[in-house]
Amino acid sequence: MRKNWIEESDELELILEAIHDDILIADADGVILKMSKSFETMYGVKREDTVGKTVFEMEEQGIFKPSITAIVLNTGEKTTMRQKNILGRDIVVSAVPIMDGNGKISKVISFSRDVTDYLAMQEQYHQMERKIQQYSAELQELRTKVGKKGDIVSESPSMTSLMNLVEKIASYDTNVLIAGESGVGKSMLAKYLHQTGSRYEEAFVEINCGAIPENLMESELFGYEAGAFTGAGKSGKAGLIEIADKGTLFLDEISELPLNLQVKLLKVLQDKCFMRVGGTKPIYSDFRLISASNRNLRQAVERGTFREDLFYRINVINLEIPPLRNRQEDLIQLIARFMEQYNIRYQENKKLSPQVYKCLLNYRWPGNVRELENIIERIIITSNGNEITEDALPEYLLKSMGDREPESFQEELVSFEPALSDSVHNLEKEQIIRAYQKHGTTAGVARELGISQPTAYRKVKKYIGIKKK
Repeated sequence: MRKNWIEESDELELILEAIHDDILIADADGVILKMSKSFETMYGVKREDTVGKTVFEMEEQGIFKPSITAIVLNTGEKTTMRQKNILGRDIVVSAVPIMDGNGKISKVISFSRDVTDYLAMQEQYHQMERKIQQYSAELQELRTKVGKKGDIVSESPSMTSLMNLVEKIASYDTNVLIAGESGVGKSMLAKYLHQTGSRYEEAFVEINCGAIPENLMESELFGYEAGAFTGAGKSGKAGLIEIADKGTLFLDEISELPLNLQVKLLKVLQDKCFMRVGGTKPIYSDFRLISASNRNLRQAVERGTFREDLFYRINVINLEIPPLRNRQEDLIQLIARFMEQYNIRYQENKKLSPQVYKCLLNYRWPGNVRELENIIERIIITSNGNEITEDALPEYLLKSMGDREPESFQEELVSFEPALSDSVHNLEKEQIIRAYQKHGTTAGVARELGISQPTAYRKVKKYIGIKKK
């Protein structure tokens, strides 16, 4: 009977030859009847040495570990399993019983597929996932420790002292009031406090109290219920205090907050509870408050435009950012940073002439860091050539220098020459070191800074003291 089945299966043989999967057919006694050509490669056996033998013999020889056909003959059910073949390859095998008219197994067909390479790729993927998780954890830890301090220049003694205090208080939830002129970086410092504090994973919600009309301020802060007023949304709206739950609420220019809202804010700070406009249900919000003002709040209290009890509530820790005119070391660093930033943004390679650099260092900067950044961006865009000369400076800046007493101004410049020389030296050193760290070669330094390679080599040797590459 078996002989007749084999003789009449020429068409089946052709099908097996065309199929890329590894297929083996055995009878009810486990005798191997047919196998595809690819089966030889999969299991390291030849068809002439395999056909006619039983799967039990092959199992004893270690060709199948175990034999899935033997399992199906025993259970009578379709089975899928993973095994290793004699060559050490990972194989996924499925076997299906074929029943005769009496409901008994007449044959078992098994299909094999080599998944070794797939499993190796899967393991590589999992390793990459683990590494990404590890790097993410390390990055988060670094972020927690460092935050965005890289955006805050603190080379001057006054800023160094301020940042030391910031490091001490960052992890505490106490209320902080940041004081300072417009443009000194109060918002940036508030974000740094949030990012280095215990709430860094939660929301940082910022609102400028002077930028929102008084009639809208209450609904922005506290939110509103549906139909609370004409034009209110149908589903209501959560206020910024509610959104800041578990995070940080930053009230910039808090001196502009109307007196009636100062009363409500004081109650929120005391109870951590409020109601939306038009609402009756109390809402609790656990947030850290950071406030900022460019006005003297003590004087505002004396004038009656700011509540004394609210002032003491928000002013637990006071951080005053000094104006840029009193931070010469920071000014030097900021000039270098903004020059690099906007040269990169606009694909330029411009340098400041000594005269322009001197003007920038001696200007009073009433608009502080914000004004300096705007000026640097402007002169990089509008100047001609690679060297920025005084022609590119705005007239008001040059005029402010000309308004000074000539003799006293000259005295200032003369007395400032040693410091200026040190500043230029430090700036040049910083640029050389940064360029060399980036490129690793003097040729790369020369290209980035627009100087000759011999000059780059001398500068690298001078500031870093390494051999030419």
